[in-house]
Amino acid sequence: MGELNEGALLCFWIVKLHPFYHPKIDSNTLNAKIAICLFTNAVYYHSEKTKNDQRISDHFINDLFYSLL
Repeated sequence: MGELNEGALLCFWIVKLHPFYHPKIDSNTLNAKIAICLFTNAVYYHSEKTKNDQRISDHFINDLFYSLL
């Protein structure tokens, strides 16, 4: 399994199981933000590895955050 697939799978389970908790932050929001951070890091790692210099747009990040909530 490639790095992107593993990252996407971890994001899925973070959003589904909500393993992270903080008393002052909503659990859904916290886990969605952690999943987005993991996803973007996996994409940027893959783009560095393949010498493909791409940037993820803010609009895409906002849409992804909305869909993970």
